[in-house]
Amino acid sequence: LVLLLLAVVGGVRAHSAGPRSPPPAADLDIIEPGNPLRTLGG
Repeated sequence: LVLLLLAVVGGVRAHSAGPRSPPPAADLDIIEPGNPLRTLGG
């Protein structure tokens, strides 16, 4: 759960940093494929 939360926060920060960073959805897919929470990343 902690890793998932870190991935969400990290994904959002990476997304806000600019196009040079990977989309949050990709970060969550790597950790938990098929997780419905990945849609929170946009």
